[in-house]
Amino acid sequence: MGTKDVMKMQTKKQPAQSKTVDMSEVDAYIAYLRNHGRKEITLAHYRQNLGRMLRILDADGRPTRVNEIGPEDIAWLAGALQCKDRCKRDYCKQLNAMCNQLAGRDVYAQADLLWNRDTPHRVWISIEQFAILYHQAKPAERLVLVLGAFMGLRRAEMCKIREEDIRDGVMRIHGKGHGEQGLVVDIEIPGPVMEAIREFREHKRRFQDSGDGYLVQFRDCHGVYRGCCPESLSRAIHRLAKESGIHVTPHSLRRLYATVLHNQIGADYNTIKRLMRHSDISTTLKCYIQADETKERQARDELACILTSAMATA
Repeated sequence: MGTKDVMKMQTKKQPAQSKTVDMSEVDAYIAYLRNHGRKEITLAHYRQNLGRMLRILDADGRPTRVNEIGPEDIAWLAGALQCKDRCKRDYCKQLNAMCNQLAGRDVYAQADLLWNRDTPHRVWISIEQFAILYHQAKPAERLVLVLGAFMGLRRAEMCKIREEDIRDGVMRIHGKGHGEQGLVVDIEIPGPVMEAIREFREHKRRFQDSGDGYLVQFRDCHGVYRGCCPESLSRAIHRLAKESGIHVTPHSLRRLYATVLHNQIGADYNTIKRLMRHSDISTTLKCYIQADETKERQARDELACILTSAMATA
C-alpha cells in the first residue's frame, strides 16, 4: 500500500492506537525484505503500515507478537479499520506476510475473510479537455501534461527524471521493477515535449533559479524550485483541475495516451502494451497481438501530430 492510501486512511476516523509497541519483529522482517532487494521507499511504507496495525491491536488488548496473532485478530482488524475493502485487504495481507515469514503462520488464510469487490474510480479526459488544460497551465504544470499525454509517463517516473537523463533528443526513464533504479528505458522525446522542456528551463532562468537537477520541479515555500515527490505532483495537477473545472489526475494523462493510440491511431494492442511498458498485456487490454516496431514509431509520431493540432486550434 502506498503513501496515498495511507494518507486517505489517516483522514478518516480510526480505531484507537497505543502510543508505543515493540517493533523488533517488524524491524527483523524489514531487514529480511531489504536483503531480498525491496526498495527503501517500499520498506518505509511497510514499516509504517505494520507499526500502525500493531498499535491498533495493542490498544484493544490483542496480541502483537507474530506467534500469538491469530485469525480472529486478523478478522477483528479488518472490521476495525475505517477504509476501503481494498486497503483493508492490503493491510491485513502485509501483517500476515510478516507472521508467515517470521513464524510460518498463514493467519490470513485461516481467517477466511470475504471482501466486497471495489469498483475502481478511473478519471478520463478527452483530447479537447487536454488542450484546454494545456493552455491554462503554468510552465511546470504544462511540462507534466505533455510528459503524461505525449509519452505516457507515470507520475513517479516524471519525478525521477534528471536533466542528465536528457541527451540528443532521448529521455532515459526509470520505471517500475528491476531493483532500486527501476526498469530503465530510453524514449525519443516528441517535439512538443522538448518545447515544453525548453519553456520551463527559460521560465526558471527568469527567476535566476536552475533548481536541483531534476526536470520536473515546483517552487517550495521559499520560492525555490526543487524536485518533487509524486504526491506534490498530484497536488499541482489538482490545483490546475480546480482552476480549469476539468477533473483530471496525473494518471488521466497516461489513459489519454493509451486511448488516443487505440481509438484515434488504431495501434495494435501489443504495440500499446510495449509503448506503455506493461509487463502483462492484460493490464493494457487483455489481448495478444504481435508487436511491430515500425508501428511503434508511427504510432508515437501520429500521437504527437493529433495532440499538437488540438492544442493549436483550441
